[in-house]
Amino acid sequence: MRLVVEVFALVLLALATPAAAADWPDVPMPGGAEGIDVAADMLFNGLPMSTRKFRTSDRPDDVKRFYRDEWAGAVVENDLGAGTVLGHLEGRYYITVQIEGVGGGTEATVGIMDTRVGKPEQPPGAWLARPANTEVLSDVQYLDLDGRPRTLALRNTLGPSQNYLFYRSRLAADGWKPEGPGCSVMASRCLVEFSRGDEHLSLAIQREGDSTTVLANRTGG
Repeated sequence: MRLVVEVFALVLLALATPAAAADWPDVPMPGGAEGIDVAADMLFNGLPMSTRKFRTSDRPDDVKRFYRDEWAGAVVENDLGAGTVLGHLEGRYYITVQIEGVGGGTEATVGIMDTRVGKPEQPPGAWLARPANTEVLSDVQYLDLDGRPRTLALRNTLGPSQNYLFYRSRLAADGWKPEGPGCSVMASRCLVEFSRGDEHLSLAIQREGDSTTVLANRTGG
């Protein structure tokens, strides 16, 4: 869930019109930073994107200063929860760096989008049925992983059990079979799974205040 929310936050700050990228630019990191690949090649809401993380013992203010200097002040800066997101346009690419303080140092997530690609042919989330009045938060497909797994984040006002009953019915009509227990009427959260041939679909359903979040993860096929 955290990865999906982080990527969603990065894209909200991309001010350009996105599209397909073949070779992503190298984004500098502070000296001594440890790089961690997240998704070198992915689609976010149908649009090409690349993300990675890094960790450093430098404080968040030092990391922000590094990028302001590196990009000669051509930076858009926004607060996001306990962290900060820096945005920078470099040629055809829009780069975001989400910076958060962790354990006396910093953890950062770098996102890169190509600003020259057109809109996708299908809207985000078109591959999975949804209850009425359900909001699509993000639709992520990892192109560099086996089976190209896909993660869809949704939000609506139905309870967890109502969401489960909707998907149990709709998925059965498409040949999906439930695995394990379902979701009880009183449950505030549940994890339910379905299979169809070599495909697997899990739904993590959680009530959060007045709304419910559904995180669908599909693999195989």
